[in-house]
Amino acid sequence: MKVYNLKTHDQIEQLADKFPHRLLIVDFGATWCGPCVEIKSTFHELAAQHQDGIFISVDIDEDESGEIKKVYNIQSIPLFVFIKGNSVIDFMTGANKTELLNKINKNLKHQLPQNPLERSDKTNYTVSPEVSHNSPPISQVEPQQMQPFHQNPY
Repeated sequence: MKVYNLKTHDQIEQLADKFPHRLLIVDFGATWCGPCVEIKSTFHELAAQHQDGIFISVDIDEDESGEIKKVYNIQSIPLFVFIKGNSVIDFMTGANKTELLNKINKNLKHQLPQNPLERSDKTNYTVSPEVSHNSPPISQVEPQQMQPFHQNPY
């Protein structure tokens, strides 16, 4: 798989919006950084091996506004940021090839949290033409009398 060369935070967000359930692995580096240049070939190899991830390379020197440095709080490079579901789920600094591979494998398996507003017990009902469209009976529940919490002494 190819590595996307992006320059702005908006471009990263657009890819994240386009692929909300896929892992984005973003490599922040610079051409003057020795470890960044060293890990770049490994990053491209990992992109070819892990087709289920989206690999992005960002040269922080091409970010003229400095927005990327602010948004991702870049203190040192190379910095790898792992994004899934429009959220940063993990990060790694340094050019450690083994650690990068382990982080990619771990975060590819990362499950997005379920939407708390979505019912977990929902059932998909289908209605066939032969079946009546009357709603199912609802059981009758007797109202219960609430006990007073306290009595007013006056």
